[in-house]
Amino acid sequence: YEDWMTSEKGGAFAGVHSATDTENGWAFYSEVTGQYYNGHSAQNVSDNIQLEPAMVNHPSLQGLPNPWQRNEEWYRFDQHQQWTAKPGFQILGRKSADGQPIMWLRQWSNFRTFYTAIGHDKVVFEDAAVKKHLTGGIMWAVRRDHLIK
Repeated sequence: YEDWMTSEKGGAFAGVHSATDTENGWAFYSEVTGQYYNGHSAQNVSDNIQLEPAMVNHPSLQGLPNPWQRNEEWYRFDQHQQWTAKPGFQILGRKSADGQPIMWLRQWSNFRTFYTAIGHDKVVFEDAAVKKHLTGGIMWAVRRDHLIK
């Protein structure tokens, strides 16, 4: 997995919600996802995602409202100040209530990663805006965002 992701061909990763709650102890995976989550809110808590102004034209954010109101099980990332300082990290959006990053990307060497913490309940994936968000993030990670219509 690590060899493919760091190959000259350009590896990619896209993670949703609990992707930051798996593979604990694998150092490479924590570089991929940024940080393991440190807990979460109750389910279906209302909050807004404030999109980063410099990133609103990113394929994963195009056409989304800003702020973007969501009901979600919100993850907490207590170490975000340390890992967002690593090379290639760019925050896409933050929770309005506490300013914590909730979606981001990282690009370094030939590798791209996209992560969004939304997606706890299956109904989330029926939302057209969420589908657009995920499609844009995945297609960007695999370098196919030019194919999005």
